[in-house]
Amino acid sequence: MDEAGERQVSNFDVSIMLTNANWGWGTPDACTQLARYMDPLVRELTLFSPVTSSVVKGDFLDSIVPFWVPDYVKGRLCRNKTSYSYLKTLSEHRALSGLSSSSICWTFPPTTVDFIKRAKDRGSKIVLEFINTHTSFSRAVLFDEYERVGRVWPEGDQRINALEDDERLSLADAAFVPGKLIGPSIRKFFNNPPALLPASYGAPFRSPPKDLAVKKSARNFIFVGFDGFRKGLHVLLEAWASVRINGTLTIVGGVEPWIRERYGHLIDGSVKVIDISRDLDGILEKSDVFILPSIEEGDPLSTYLAASYGLPLVVTLVAGGCIAVADVNSCIVEPSDPVALANAISRLADDADLFSAMRVNSYRSSLQFTWQEAAKRRHSELKGAFGTLLHKSG
Repeated sequence: MDEAGERQVSNFDVSIMLTNANWGWGTPDACTQLARYMDPLVRELTLFSPVTSSVVKGDFLDSIVPFWVPDYVKGRLCRNKTSYSYLKTLSEHRALSGLSSSSICWTFPPTTVDFIKRAKDRGSKIVLEFINTHTSFSRAVLFDEYERVGRVWPEGDQRINALEDDERLSLADAAFVPGKLIGPSIRKFFNNPPALLPASYGAPFRSPPKDLAVKKSARNFIFVGFDGFRKGLHVLLEAWASVRINGTLTIVGGVEPWIRERYGHLIDGSVKVIDISRDLDGILEKSDVFILPSIEEGDPLSTYLAASYGLPLVVTLVAGGCIAVADVNSCIVEPSDPVALANAISRLADDADLFSAMRVNSYRSSLQFTWQEAAKRRHSELKGAFGTLLHKSG
């Protein structure tokens, strides 16, 4: 598209509401990266958040607590429920004050239904960010897995969350549905949904690893996830115990108590557990294969990050996001199947040619899923959904 055309199609405003504190990782980081690369493509973009870490940079950021305030002070404010609630309220008021009928209000969870109603009352187009499948869908999938392994379903009624999902959808003009199953899950459990805009997350661009084309064997396998049961860690431990390879498995994100109690005997000397790490990039750089056998998932950030380091992916369909392609850069397995998972691990460990080819393909595919490319695609989806908001410049 030529420069003049780009100015014409980009002349609208986007306000992003991020209710969570933005410490520069997880969903807030994804929100920030998408905002960073969409900012030059629209007339004006602002990302509102009650608290933003001083390490997060960008002229598009709007934070109630000044950026120069030390992060340890910000942390104290966030841990105090009263002060944090007040900061969130101020951030919402500031976001609402700039909305108009020519604005797109893009909300990340857990933005309240009340805020969405007030934004809609100002004439703004409401775009939801669905980071996980519809609550009714995830509940059904996870309930089956609880029954399969004989685990007691936790207390609490998720129907309340499902009703909130439905209420948000009823107010929205559109929703970004990253990954493979978020869109289908909404269609299954919500009649007449708003426009569902296909999307993905991404990873930073990085140069190819120096040894990308060097033929070698897969020995260092890595799993990343803080919600181990949902992400199939128990299935992975069963699979790992049955493989006969000279390798190591690194688990980043810890092992939740139930899994440790039930499957702890499978954590032997070949398994390394890291509860939390601020150097995930450094760990991935030393790894060979990424494993994520999720039972239920949205569009996992770790999958895109692993691919950017040239790691072949051993994933379930939901854990592969939009980037995994079977037998190209990935071995895709069924969820809750430790035998199939073990076979995929062994296949990559035993076949150096396959591992090397998938390694190259994984890195190459990541170039289509940098944050910049992901933001461009979302920008195109917004243009398609809200063409009436666009105005010719000059």
